Amino acid sequence: MKTKKIAVLVVVVMLVGVFALSACGSNEKDFVGTWTLKSMVQADVDLAVEDFGITGEIVISDDGKFTLDIMGSTQSGTWKAKNATTVTLTLSGDDQDASVADGKLTLEQDATKLIFEKAK
Repeated sequence: MKTKKIAVLVVVVMLVGVFALSACGSNEKDFVGTWTLKSMVQADVDLAVEDFGITGEIVISDDGKFTLDIMGSTQSGTWKAKNATTVTLTLSGDDQDASVADGKLTLEQDATKLIFEKAK
């Protein structure tokens, strides 16, 4: 079990470098707020991150900037609404589109999805 936790943690940390995050809604204000990492789906297996002690948060500000904190490692970038359900996050010069639906922001890279829920 410990090996599985370490493997999941390694994948999440690697994704932080790859993902340039995103959020979305019917207008730009729908993207703004704090989004908390709730689950990760890899190869069609849904993993509840709290079961592995993994924490993550995206804070999207109305000034076009965002911060990503995964397990205490924080990075900053910029964001722009692409359309009503997609936001483009730019991190370290790389763009990543994220979809927002039903109060969830989903980042997808290859066969891995990170799913964040908007804090109330």
